[in-house]
Amino acid sequence: MSVPRCRPQNLTLTGSDRNLLLTWEDPPACISPRDPLVYELTVLMEDKQVHQEEVAVATARAGAPHRWSWTSPVPLECVSHSVRLSRRYDGGAPWEETRTLPGLGGSRAVGVFPRDQMFRVGSEATFCCVPAPGETSRDMYVNGDYAAPLSTTRLGNRSYALTVRLDRTSPRCVDVKCRTDRREYGACTFISEPPQDRDLQCETRDLESVLCRWTPGWDSDRTVYSLLGSPCAPPVGGRCSQDTDVGVGRQNWTLTAQNPLGTLVLRDVAELAQRVRMFAPVGVAAARVDARSASLAWRWAEPRYRSLDLTCQVSAEHGRGPSVQRNFSGLGLDSALLDQLQPDSTYRVRVRCWTTRHSWKWGDWSDGVHVHTHGDGGWTLGPRGDGDFSVSIRDAPIPDALDVWGREGGDGGLVLWKKPAANQSHGLIQHYQVVWGPIREQVPAHQLNLTRRGRGLDLVVTVTAWNQNGSSAPATLDIPRYRAGTNVSRISGNQRGLSLSWASTSVATCGYIVDWTPSAGRGPLDWRKLRPDQTTFTVPSENLLKGVRYLFSVYACTSGAPVLLQEREGYAEETKMEKLLFRSLRLQQQDDGVKLLWEPFPLQEQSAFILGYSLYCWKEEEEEKKEELSISHTADPESCSLTAGKLGAGSYRFMVAARTALGECGNTSITATINRPAGAWITAVLGAVGAVLGLLGLAAAGCYSHWDW
Repeated sequence: MSVPRCRPQNLTLTGSDRNLLLTWEDPPACISPRDPLVYELTVLMEDKQVHQEEVAVATARAGAPHRWSWTSPVPLECVSHSVRLSRRYDGGAPWEETRTLPGLGGSRAVGVFPRDQMFRVGSEATFCCVPAPGETSRDMYVNGDYAAPLSTTRLGNRSYALTVRLDRTSPRCVDVKCRTDRREYGACTFISEPPQDRDLQCETRDLESVLCRWTPGWDSDRTVYSLLGSPCAPPVGGRCSQDTDVGVGRQNWTLTAQNPLGTLVLRDVAELAQRVRMFAPVGVAAARVDARSASLAWRWAEPRYRSLDLTCQVSAEHGRGPSVQRNFSGLGLDSALLDQLQPDSTYRVRVRCWTTRHSWKWGDWSDGVHVHTHGDGGWTLGPRGDGDFSVSIRDAPIPDALDVWGREGGDGGLVLWKKPAANQSHGLIQHYQVVWGPIREQVPAHQLNLTRRGRGLDLVVTVTAWNQNGSSAPATLDIPRYRAGTNVSRISGNQRGLSLSWASTSVATCGYIVDWTPSAGRGPLDWRKLRPDQTTFTVPSENLLKGVRYLFSVYACTSGAPVLLQEREGYAEETKMEKLLFRSLRLQQQDDGVKLLWEPFPLQEQSAFILGYSLYCWKEEEEEKKEELSISHTADPESCSLTAGKLGAGSYRFMVAARTALGECGNTSITATINRPAGAWITAVLGAVGAVLGLLGLAAAGCYSHWDW
C-alpha cells in the first residue's frame, strides 16, 4: 500500500470563539478491514505543543467524513493555533498533515479579547492582550471589584493572558483593561447567570388577547423570551402578550427565557375567560351632586365589557375627613349613586371593577375626578320620576360645639380649639369668636393668647364658631391662675406610642383630659378628652416626633377649672445625641488631679434621657502610646462636673461622655498638661536637705566615738 496515497483528503481546520474544529476524509485506497484506523492529533499554540490525543475510527465509519473538536484555554484571536494530524502503518513510513489558524499578533487587529462575551458569575475566565507591533504589554486588570486575578501568562512574542475568577454579577458591561508602554486597550464583558425568572401568570384584559406577566430575573435585558414559541418583542418589565381565542377553555402557557448561559421554561395553566383583569373605566363624571350624595357615570372603551356581570368599587377620598368606599354590581355597570358624603366638601372620586362571577383581580383605577358637595341647608333642584323637577328644602344647621382646651400662663393663658371636620362645620367656617371677661374678639385661626384681667382669678373663656347659618353652641373653658405642677416622672414609649394610666378620682365629674407638648416649649399642644370611666390612654407614636421629649399632663374635668392629676415626661423613641454636646467643656487643675466642668445642656438638644456621665483619662506617652489610667462615673444626670485625681505630672487626654439607654453619647475630648504643685517641690527639697544633715550627724558621732583610736 503506497503511503502518499493514504494521506487524508479535504483536511480543514476552522475555529470559533475558543473552539477548534478539524474535519477530514479517508482516501478509499487506504480503507482496509485488517488495518485499524487510528489517528494522532497534536495541538500547538505558537509552535508549542499543548495537547495530544489519539482517535480510533470504527471500521463501520471508515470512508465517512471525520470531525474532531477541541476547546482552547484562550481565545483563538490571542495566538496562532495549529493541529497536526498523523497516522502510522505497520511496515510503512509515517505521514502527517498540519493546518493552522493564525492569531492576531501579526495583523492589524489588536486589543483585548474576547469582546462583548457573557460569562457566568463564579466561573474562571481568561482574557488576552494583543498589542500593536513595537509595543510592550505592561499589565492587565478588570475594572472594579467584580473579579479576582488568578494568574498572568505570556502567550507569544507580544501576547499576554490574564485569568480571573468572576466574583460578582454586574448590571452593565465590565471593562477588561490592558496597558502597554504607549496606550491602553480595553474590552467589554458581561458577568451574569442563567435566566432566573419566576412566577408566570397569564390573564386577559380585552377578551381578545393573552397577557402573561412574570418576575424578571437578573440581567433580563440580555435575555430572549418567547411565549408558546413566538418571540416577545420586546418584553417590557416581565410582560408578553399575543392575540388568542379567549373562549377555547383551559390552556397551557409556556414562556421560554434564554441567554448565552442557559435556558429556563416557565408554565402556567389558565382558562382566560375566568381571568379577566379589566381596564379602567373612562370619562368618570358626576351627573348630579347635592350636600350628602353624588350620582356618578362612566364609559367602557372595551365593547365586550358591556356584556359582563360587573362589580365596581367607588372610592371617594376626602383630605379633611373620613373617605367613603362602596361596591355596586350590575350587567355592564356604568353608573352609581354614592351617599354618606359630607356637606361642602371636596372628594377625589375613582372607580375600578372586576367580573362578579370569577373575581379574578381588581381592574385599574380610573383617573380621579374632583366632586364638591353642596353646603348643608338651603334648597336643591333635582329631576322627578315624571320628568318634572322638584325642590327639596332642608334645615340650615349651625356648626357643632368646638373642642376647646388651654394652658395657663403667668399673666394670661393660651386657648386652642380643633378645626371642625366637614360633618361638624356644616359649611364654611367664617370666623371664630372668643370672649373672656369684657373682651370679645373675632379670630380666623385656631388659637389665641389671652391676657388675664384681675390677679388671683381664674380665666373663663367662651369660644364659638360661625358659618353662613349662625354660631355654634358656646364651648366654655376655665383656665386657672398659674400654679406649680406635680412631680414629673419619666415614661418610656414603644412602637405603639406612650401609654398613660392614673387612678380614678371622684373629682373628675365630666371625665379626664390628656394633653402633650414638647418639654422644651417649642412645638404644638395636642389633647384628647376622655370619658369618666377611662383611666388609660395611649398617645399614638405617629403623633410624636423621634428624639423629642414630651411633657404629658393628665387633668380631671370638673364643673369649674380642670385639676392637674399627674405629669410625665418621655420619648416616643430616643435617638443618639450629637458629638458636640459638651461645647462648654473646660478644665480646672487641682492638687493632684483635674476637675472637668460643663454647662447644662439645653433641653432641645437632649434627644434621650441622660442617665449620668463618664470621664476617661489617658496619659500620652512619647511613643504615641496611650495608657488608660482612670475612669470616673456619676449617676446624677443633673451633675455638671467630674474629677480625675492622683495624677502625676505629664500630658493627659480626658474624654467625657453622657450615658443613655442607647449607650454613651456626645463623646468630647480635651488635652492638658499637669504640672507638679509648688508645695510638692518645697516638701521634696526640705526632705532632701534633712536627709543630708542626718547623714552628716551620724558621721560626726562616729568620728567622735573613735577619736582616741
